[in-house]
Amino acid sequence: MVFNPILDEPPRECCGVPIKSDFRQGLRFFRALADKDLDEAERSMILVRLFFDALPEDQSIVWPFIEWFISGGEEKKEGSSERVFDWNVDAGRLYAAFIQTYGINLSDPEIKMHWWVFMELFKALPEDTMLLKVMDIRGKKPPKYADDEYKAALRKAKRAFAIETSDNPARSLGEKLKSWAGR
Repeated sequence: MVFNPILDEPPRECCGVPIKSDFRQGLRFFRALADKDLDEAERSMILVRLFFDALPEDQSIVWPFIEWFISGGEEKKEGSSERVFDWNVDAGRLYAAFIQTYGINLSDPEIKMHWWVFMELFKALPEDTMLLKVMDIRGKKPPKYADDEYKAALRKAKRAFAIETSDNPARSLGEKLKSWAGR
């Protein structure tokens, strides 16, 4: 069943054990997942502790629960393998989009929001936010009829907003500044 934020109460426990469900835990999850300084054992321990102070009796449920929880209860969808969003790279744009759209300052410690509610708001961000404009650029393919100038401009914009991965090594600060200055 799909989560309905109007009718459904989001999960706050796993097998009777309370979980930490604040949106910040979800953001910390993605930060720890991307932390190259952690080995697998450290990462696993951190990821579990983000959501649990005490583990459920049946510990085999912990990882499936975390995967289900972090996805907002949605089935994983098959689709494009091209990443257009990264929780860490786009954190500033995400922050700005929530202020622009909802007037919510995500850094305010008084803001308490369940991860699933946060995800519903995230999915509803409008196209006029810088975040969605950047996501659109990352995922855009030039039309067949596009001229060389358009294609070059799109490649340049994609480079400027590229998500750095192991197959797309980090550009130096100088390279990043050059790509921004040449916009």
